[in-house]
Amino acid sequence: EVQLSSVPVMGIKYAWLINPPLDATGQPKPEAERIVDPYARELDSPPASQWNVRKAKRYSPLAVIPDVRAMKDFDWQDVKPPGYHLKELIIYEAHVRGFTKNPDSGLSHQDTQAGTFLGFLEKIPYLLKLGVNCVEFLPVFEFDETACPRKNPNNGEQLCN
Repeated sequence: EVQLSSVPVMGIKYAWLINPPLDATGQPKPEAERIVDPYARELDSPPASQWNVRKAKRYSPLAVIPDVRAMKDFDWQDVKPPGYHLKELIIYEAHVRGFTKNPDSGLSHQDTQAGTFLGFLEKIPYLLKLGVNCVEFLPVFEFDETACPRKNPNNGEQLCN
């Protein structure tokens, strides 16, 4: 548990350290594994040019303390839930980026909308033709697609998630 009082916390980035190795002064060593807060409402993100870069040291997002006022004040513009019962749902699970990133996704604006929510919106008619009435996004936050231990059996190249 962490308590902060009279300190502006919005925008502070953080990660959890679970039993980290300590240096001689009792502080966590820089190479200690950082764990993303699974309950974080916001994560930081590197520029797109750094996504999926295969280097020895990979990017790991940090949780960010969000502006809760903005979350509470979100305007749903009179959008209502569709009212399906759980047993009526035809659920399609997808990663927003992975669903439209490849040119074979057939987006009309591949250069600007590939891997984005706008690109995903363009594919909704396709999902409706499949009979899908519910989409579950997996995950909606940034993650390192290159953090995959599997290799292509044909050429030995590291695979992406």
